[in-house]
Amino acid sequence: MRHSRLVLGFLLVSLASATSARAGMSKEVLKDILLHEQSRTGDDGVLAKYAGDKEAEVRARALRALGRIQDVSLLSTMAKGLDDKQEAVRLEAAFDVGQLFDPTAVTTITSAFDRESSPAVKARLVEALGKCGSDSAAVMKLAGLLQGTDVGLAREAGLALGVMGSRSVSIDPAAGALREALSNPDPEVRWHAAFAVQRGKVKDATTGLRRSLKQKDTMTLIYSARATAAVKNRDLAELVLPLLEHPDWRVRVEALRALGAINQAFYAGQASILLEDPSDHVKLAAIESLGKMGSGVGAGRLDDLEHSSDWRIRAAVVKAQIAGMGDGAVLQVKDAIKDTDWRIRAAAAEGLGQLASPQSLLLMETMAKDESPHVAATVVNALVSCPQKYAVEMIRGYLDSSDPAVLSGAANGAGQRHDYAALPGLLAAYDRLQSPVDTEVMVDILHAFGAILTAKPDDDPVGTLSAEDSTRTMAVLEKARHDSDLNVAKAAAGALTQITGQTVDAATQVKHEVPKEFDVDLALKLADAKKKPTATLVTNRGAIKIALYGQEAPGTVANFVALARRGYYNGLSFHRVVADFVIQGGDPRGDGWGGPGYAIRCEYNPLRYKEGMVGMALSGKDTGGSQFFITHSPQPHLNGKYTIFGEVLSGMDVVDKIQMGDLIQEVRVDGL
Repeated sequence: MRHSRLVLGFLLVSLASATSARAGMSKEVLKDILLHEQSRTGDDGVLAKYAGDKEAEVRARALRALGRIQDVSLLSTMAKGLDDKQEAVRLEAAFDVGQLFDPTAVTTITSAFDRESSPAVKARLVEALGKCGSDSAAVMKLAGLLQGTDVGLAREAGLALGVMGSRSVSIDPAAGALREALSNPDPEVRWHAAFAVQRGKVKDATTGLRRSLKQKDTMTLIYSARATAAVKNRDLAELVLPLLEHPDWRVRVEALRALGAINQAFYAGQASILLEDPSDHVKLAAIESLGKMGSGVGAGRLDDLEHSSDWRIRAAVVKAQIAGMGDGAVLQVKDAIKDTDWRIRAAAAEGLGQLASPQSLLLMETMAKDESPHVAATVVNALVSCPQKYAVEMIRGYLDSSDPAVLSGAANGAGQRHDYAALPGLLAAYDRLQSPVDTEVMVDILHAFGAILTAKPDDDPVGTLSAEDSTRTMAVLEKARHDSDLNVAKAAAGALTQITGQTVDAATQVKHEVPKEFDVDLALKLADAKKKPTATLVTNRGAIKIALYGQEAPGTVANFVALARRGYYNGLSFHRVVADFVIQGGDPRGDGWGGPGYAIRCEYNPLRYKEGMVGMALSGKDTGGSQFFITHSPQPHLNGKYTIFGEVLSGMDVVDKIQMGDLIQEVRVDGL
């Protein structure tokens, strides 16, 4: 496997502290902490008591539990750990305060940073500032560290700025520091800065990208190409072009995406050469890029791939032809929308939605009643981008669907198009749902309520808002604010805040219950294991061996092991593959909407998403189940947001080969 060059000394300290924690903590205490963590009970004083225990190991583990609950009212309890005598406890406290993702924690974080002497803890506090900071003062604090002489803190500051950008906080004031950092002698500082430019879309950092695109290390090139795509600066095309010949497939993919994003049709010929690339990821990226570049010498080669035996190639070509030829691709699309393979029909619907012309709308109308829910879901999502009022009527027609993916798409579409006439259908659909089984769809409908009831004339709302529909919707929102599912309650509160202009909080009485699927005995065994168990994913491309991090995520690993032992994963596909991002599998539906019929708790930990990390897929906090993903490359914006519960030990070459639709033939667990 490839080895990431991401060196995080303080992470090693944290892992060492976790090991020592098991030595000084009784199984009874650990069990009590685990049960409080799983029941999300932080307000009864028990975890606070453990956070003040005489044993440092107990204090650290209690802080971890408090951080996973993510209750801002517990900040003062967590903050006490920042002054602990033991560095390991302060490390833990710094991570967990950051997990609040709340601006109210910034003063606590910066004050602790100013009095802290440990480089490891200071670095962790910089990470926390990136998660919680929301103003220019926080941005400039990080910019100063990025320009400082402490390389460790500069690395962390670059990542933190990128995380802020991912949170839609403007990091433009740090443009000067980022330009400078893009040519820093330290490769990690460089690529972390490029990550920040990408996530924050910092256009004023272009001159820095001119230098970073000439560097030699892979990660700087990957993230510099991503940043180029984000800022869409055509002047950088000549510097991106040589990356098409880079030996690492990830760099070639990002170079193609950058050329496609800045729409440099002049280079279509060079890009088309990669249609013959040995990497399937690169081939598919080349097809997509050529579509964005429009018709021409390079795009013309796509016609030769229309009848490929690989459905992935055919699907990519359909979308690229529509993107490049517009309504001129109607003949090809007419065949695609009738294809016997639903995946080709779905690709056609997706492409037509991006075209959003009257002609494309007519074609999508013929697909409205497609027998495949996967195609129907794609159609309804594609209709959102069509400006015609008739498209809104078509979206409204999907609100009686019993399929969660279709109904979710219809709800999102009704909200985005501010469809007053959709309210009766949305209300009827919501009445059919029940949390926690239908939480994701319920949340989408609640968001739609907020968008519709706050529509302004400039939003071009559809239909007329009746007093009766408005009153009924407000009543549903108020009731939902008290739902026992916190995600539903928060969505309702957010919609009410949006509508009334006054802050409305979730009023749910949280049921402090341990999920019945949580195997406390297996979790305790995993948390106390001296050797990591392993899982081997046998796929049609080869085997992937994974180390399972039972100490860091005992409940998540216990759930994965239980599913694997009963053969749950056998025969399922990797339903989502995004080149140079992740491969994702474990969904019995095969479209991202399936799961085991229950949800597990998130177990956020200080591990980071470098290459080959295994994470739990979510649609919101505590919504994981069976879907997991494996990263192709470092993805810092995922840190602290998705549970990491494993890492690839061998078979990274197999991970790199996996394509959408490839199968998990078997999952074997060893070492337990």
